[in-house]
Amino acid sequence: MKKRTRSRRPLTAWEKSAEFRAIAVATLRKLNAERHLLPKCKAKAKSTGDRCKHPALANGTCQYHGGRTPKGNDWHLTQWPDGSAADAETKLDRKLRAQQRAATAKARRMASMSEQERQRHSAWQKTHRPGRASDRARSKKERADAASFAASLDAPAAPISIEQARLANELQALRYKLAILEGEGIFG
Repeated sequence: MKKRTRSRRPLTAWEKSAEFRAIAVATLRKLNAERHLLPKCKAKAKSTGDRCKHPALANGTCQYHGGRTPKGNDWHLTQWPDGSAADAETKLDRKLRAQQRAATAKARRMASMSEQERQRHSAWQKTHRPGRASDRARSKKERADAASFAASLDAPAAPISIEQARLANELQALRYKLAILEGEGIFG
């Protein structure tokens, strides 16, 4: 049996040079000395109630508590790797494989659901669409307006009073006379 040899990755610059290792050590010492001054994550542990001790990112939480989660109008969109990066192709392949795994898992979940569960899932998906908050609010208002309009069409007409019925009949008679006069060419 042939023995497999492992290919060793190329050494990075700091691994090759004592000078670069010294720079890396100095940088880490400086970071560790200033770490206690950095703002801390706002998340609290469920078990103890103590705050997280990791440094916070721009949104006030660390990378473990949602600090790297996309925010704003693009929170639901796939975050593609930067094309100018050296390892962009590798990251893109990894992202596409992850999406394929997620799609396969979702298909498996959907196949294992009962018909009633699938209907509930479909109804939930219709009411919880991703997108901008303003678009979701506008859609919700449009659905409510459409529902109230449909309800008004199905509602029974208000009872007509005797006076309203007499006026409607008189209006219809006047329209009939107008049509006759326009047909004879008097007003037309």
